[in-house]
Amino acid sequence: MLERQLERLGREYPAAPESVTLRLEGGEGDPSLGPELERLARKIVELAGPSVSIEDAVSGGNGPALSLAAEGRGRVRYRAMPEEREAEVFVDLVLAMADREGVAPKTLDLASPAEILVFVSPFCPHCARTVRSACEAALANAHVTVEIVDATRFPDLAERYRVKSVPVTILDGGESLSGAQSTRDLTERLLTRGSPERETAAFASMVEAGRFPDLVARVLDGDGVRWFAAVWLGSTLQIRMGLMVAAEMILERAPDALDGLVEPILPALDEHEPGPRGDTADLLGKIAHPAATEALHAHRDDPHPDVAEAVQEALEAIEKRA
Repeated sequence: MLERQLERLGREYPAAPESVTLRLEGGEGDPSLGPELERLARKIVELAGPSVSIEDAVSGGNGPALSLAAEGRGRVRYRAMPEEREAEVFVDLVLAMADREGVAPKTLDLASPAEILVFVSPFCPHCARTVRSACEAALANAHVTVEIVDATRFPDLAERYRVKSVPVTILDGGESLSGAQSTRDLTERLLTRGSPERETAAFASMVEAGRFPDLVARVLDGDGVRWFAAVWLGSTLQIRMGLMVAAEMILERAPDALDGLVEPILPALDEHEPGPRGDTADLLGKIAHPAATEALHAHRDDPHPDVAEAVQEALEAIEKRA
């Protein structure tokens, strides 16, 4: 598939192309990937001619990679061989980099730089669509950086982001998106970054993925408590259990780090279902801040015995901390 697509590159490469730079990066990782990417880069130069240049290999620290860049475009870095369905996407990317007028999508107007990390694997039936969407974002804005990673060649990095199946897309190191992503959906997520809805969704996605070290860092860095509260309110049992794990890890590191969470989650004590009420009392007991005392006292006679027990234990924890 890749060979056939490279033949197409030779046929369709524009007669008056823009300059395209290929950059080879070294580093530890799959020992076979570096030579494969270097052969691919040299084949592109052979087919495209002098408008494509290869920068001297450098050590990127994260393993072998081949990146593509052109003036006015973002950078796309491959830590994967573009095989099978992804070969067509790769060649389309090279052609678009070289032909700014002919293949450029609509400009993507972003207020700040964006990073898109896409995990793929060979023979994945849905990965090519997501890779294409990410590449189109890079083509539309010079401040977009895309990194495509073969999860089978970089298992440590895949484990870092709790990748269990592919494709998985990580936006700005935060929001985890599982499954194929369309250009429209990915663009909308990029354009709404920083909004309360997007930040809440990002925090929830990290909980669902089990990325607890990232959640802990997010809270301890100062802006995570707000999103923790937003996700907790109206959450499912699975999400609450994940947040409880994260809370325990946070409190172990910094016992007062969740004090600001108390007031925002008190309304959950009035939920109709006993599950959210009991879990909220349990979380308030772990935090053990006196700001929860009055609200907990009001629920000591909760009609559900498990909730009443959780409330009593929370009050005892608060008294002990005091």
